[in-house]
Amino acid sequence: MSSRTLLEEAERIVTSEVMKGSSTYQNLLLYLARSSVAGTIPKETTIALEIFGRRDFDPSQSTLIRVYIYNLRKKIDTYYDTIGLHSPQRLLIPKGNYKTVLEIKKNRSLRSKPIKPSYLIALVCVLGLLTFLLLRPVNADNSEKTIKTTNLWYDLIETHVPLTVVIGDFYIFNEQSPKSRDSRFIRDPEINSTEDYQAYTKRTGDSMKTNTVNFSMLPFYSNFWVKDLSHTFEQHERTFSLRTASRFNPVELQDHNIIAVGMLKTLGMFKNYFDNSAYSLNENYYLVYKDPNNGKETTYTPSGNPSERHKDYTFIAKIPGPGTNKIYLFGGLWDIGADEGLKNFTNPELRTFLEHRMTQEFGYVPDYYEILLEANGYDRMGIDSKIIRINEIQGDKVVWDFDVKNPVNY
Repeated sequence: MSSRTLLEEAERIVTSEVMKGSSTYQNLLLYLARSSVAGTIPKETTIALEIFGRRDFDPSQSTLIRVYIYNLRKKIDTYYDTIGLHSPQRLLIPKGNYKTVLEIKKNRSLRSKPIKPSYLIALVCVLGLLTFLLLRPVNADNSEKTIKTTNLWYDLIETHVPLTVVIGDFYIFNEQSPKSRDSRFIRDPEINSTEDYQAYTKRTGDSMKTNTVNFSMLPFYSNFWVKDLSHTFEQHERTFSLRTASRFNPVELQDHNIIAVGMLKTLGMFKNYFDNSAYSLNENYYLVYKDPNNGKETTYTPSGNPSERHKDYTFIAKIPGPGTNKIYLFGGLWDIGADEGLKNFTNPELRTFLEHRMTQEFGYVPDYYEILLEANGYDRMGIDSKIIRINEIQGDKVVWDFDVKNPVNY
């Protein structure tokens, strides 16, 4: 296959509807194709510099390039499953390196030829063997392999305990001017619970008439969170119920396994976790870490403009519930942090990388843990994340030190 053909195929993909609006992925694919034509296979550091302008990129600390290549392969697969379905060739990025190659598709017309009797007998034998393999009991080795590939989700998959996903939603209330009939719905970043709302009404007095409403607003990324979690658990024939933090029934905290995801300030009663952690939330809902060895405090504050280049922090925790259940928290100071945190568990490559880092740190994947990540993004899209700290949590740690059936309002 000529170099010209390879570049032409790359051009067809980047100008298709599949790549529309994805300038980063367009530039990445063209760069890889041109490098292959030139006979070079770029390294992650080279790609980071040429495509993302990252001179200080360290592949041992960041999964940026691997994530983008993983997503690029998915976009290419989508192209050949739709627009390029009848293309005579297929562009590939083989796993293990970053070169592009063209593969000639097999001739589909061969399928229309009559099957010879000898082939038919062989086919029956093969089908019989496959039936036997599918129906026989799974041996211990295969079972162990499945467990290892889903280590971080193991407690939610290998169980009959129901699973609930809680989305941190934005508190909304109605405000009406006493001097007119004009009213409006208000989303105040400082009001994230009924408790915050009650404090607000005490401060404002009768200057404005306010009322609570029976709905809330979901964060920008929430539909992606539900989609990614659905895909992850459908592979293991597991389902989950969906709740918002503002309408979460505390009784479920004891009877269900929980995944809570959202901005930390919107996670309602799950913020109670920080009452018994080395981490805390200050009055601005920024994360503060107190080193247990020397008492030194470090505050983690987001920076930049969410519509441009910005930095957020992600807090992840797997903790024991008040019963025998498990609770997973994925929180960000902004929503980009929450998204990057969940992505480290739903993306297979990122999940494997995280398990590897835990094993390096402790020699195993702990039953319970806290993880702090630095999440970098551009225009409300996550680019990469970097692990800052991983703490192991003891299984007897006291987290929920209130009556679950009669909790305080959050």
